[in-house]
Amino acid sequence: MLMLGQLVYSLVSRSMQHSPPLYRRNPAVRASVELQSDCGRGVAHLSFRLEEGNVCVYQVGTWHVDWSEVGSGAPPRLLLVRVDCLQLNWTHDHEHGLITATAINKVDGSEVRIDEDEPYGAVSFAPEQLVARVPATWADDFVGTLLAPLPSRLPASLAVEDEVLLPVQTGRFEGPGLG
Repeated sequence: MLMLGQLVYSLVSRSMQHSPPLYRRNPAVRASVELQSDCGRGVAHLSFRLEEGNVCVYQVGTWHVDWSEVGSGAPPRLLLVRVDCLQLNWTHDHEHGLITATAINKVDGSEVRIDEDEPYGAVSFAPEQLVARVPATWADDFVGTLLAPLPSRLPASLAVEDEVLLPVQTGRFEGPGLG
């Protein structure tokens, strides 16, 4: 029993030690773009696999939840961000919360850049706006490397039968609603 207690203490104390943010580490990750359209709801939702420092694509304007249109009604756009903070809860078939991120301003091959004057965490969006996750590492707060090729167009989250591909854009969303 003493050895079990020591093991538990060791695991707990290790997990409480300060570690650098994930985007500063160089984690061994699967090098592929993951699409929400290939995932499910709740703990099967793509947001369940998000980590700080991941690059992700989210949708603004109009998107769908359970085949119902939501959002501002503006035309849909796909934008690129670095995940900074996750405030999410998952149930067996739902996901709720907020993803806080920083807008990515430039993509050059596998290199992504954030302008030095870009406000940290200025982008907030809901999990249903998440379209894709791209693993990345960050050399510092402003320069990162994508660990998988980013497609120039991705499927939009729309309540239509035919797939609609939209271009992935950089910069911050300047409109009504989340994003």
